Formats: sequence, C-alpha cells, structure tokens
Amino acid sequence: MVRFFIAVALVGLWSLGCERARTDPVSATPAAPTPPTVRTQSFQVKGVIKEVKADAKEITIRHEEVPNYMPAMTMPFDVQ
Repeated sequence: MVRFFIAVALVGLWSLGCERARTDPVSATPAAPTPPTVRTQSFQVKGVIKEVKADAKEITIRHEEVPNYMPAMTMPFDVQ
C-alpha cells in the first residue's frame, strides 16, 4: 500500500514538473512568426518577347516602363 502512495506521489510530482517546463517562459520555444500579408498588384505593360526557353519554362521580354514601379528593361519571366 505504501508503494502505491509513493508511486502516485511520484507520478504527481512528475506531471507537475512537466507542466512547469511547458509553461516556463525561459524554456518554452518561441512562437513561429506569422507570415506577412501578401499584396497582389497587377500592371498592364507592352513588351516584346525576345527569347523562349520552353525546356526551362521561361521567356525573356523587353518591356516598357511600369510607371511608379520599375524602368523599362529586358528580363526573364517564368511561364507554365
């Protein structure tokens, strides 16, 4: 009977120790940062296709200036 009470007491102490470790701010792992909110913007721009790389699923386009966003340039774009 004494062994039973000792076992119950040890299990109780063990569970308190586990609970304390879980809530202890020093040992607790920090929460993962929340991802930033993604804003989608669309622009209508004229351009000329300069190169097609079908195997790489990529095209290169020389496009005009995107006002208040980027200057005219030639750059690759991923395509499906």
